[in-house]
Amino acid sequence: MISVAISVPEDGLATWIAAVSNTESIREVELAAATLQTAKQIDSLLDKNGLRVAHVRQFLPNGFTRHFLERIGRSRNSVFIQLKNALTACRAHGARRVSLDLQLDQVAGPPAELDTGIRLQVSLIRPLLPTAIETGMTLCIPVRYPYPFPGSREWAAAENLVYEIMHPACRLGLNLFPAELDAGFDLIPFLRNCFFHLDLIRLHYSPALGETLSRPQQEGWADGLRRHGFKGCMVFCPVASSETGIRDACRQVDLLAPLYR
Repeated sequence: MISVAISVPEDGLATWIAAVSNTESIREVELAAATLQTAKQIDSLLDKNGLRVAHVRQFLPNGFTRHFLERIGRSRNSVFIQLKNALTACRAHGARRVSLDLQLDQVAGPPAELDTGIRLQVSLIRPLLPTAIETGMTLCIPVRYPYPFPGSREWAAAENLVYEIMHPACRLGLNLFPAELDAGFDLIPFLRNCFFHLDLIRLHYSPALGETLSRPQQEGWADGLRRHGFKGCMVFCPVASSETGIRDACRQVDLLAPLYR
């Protein structure tokens, strides 16, 4: 079964949690790592509203990858200890997956340097696998579609990285922007070559800007994902700020969520 969650921003946390809890079918949320670390009584707030954490985004701080790759020896070991402890802490909050933003375009560089960049990324991820396995966590490598910019190497780097790791605890996480897609875009053929490595799909849209998710489109995507055996998580990431906008966004997801189950 495909799990469905709503992404909860760091701002307006209580309002979002209340709106999600008032839905009929959504009982999972996505939170930022910083929220789990700094929000007071977050577990109590989630428990009170009958919610669980499906995914933790922004697990790595901005600029972490390049900084880490410059470290050597004992300095790296201390970083691994911190990351393993953070993984364990995320699982203690109930999370089952985290996203590792490795800034693959920056690390991969020109095509000729892709292999070197992949080897460096593997040296970061492999030591985390035992902790991921022990805690039942999945490490998701995020990619964006449409591509972040012309000539981006992000997809090539991510797919090569996941293939090199070749472990069920390391999968792809797709950040999809429906408003930027061509009218004839078909999600299922697009994903056909990476279904086996895919564990997370995040849909980004802004209702305040008139961006909505059509039911026929969602019906087609949900049917195709189920037929291909996708058993990961679908996270809806609406952008809203007013209390009314937040409630309306969660209600729309509530109507679409049953399609994926």
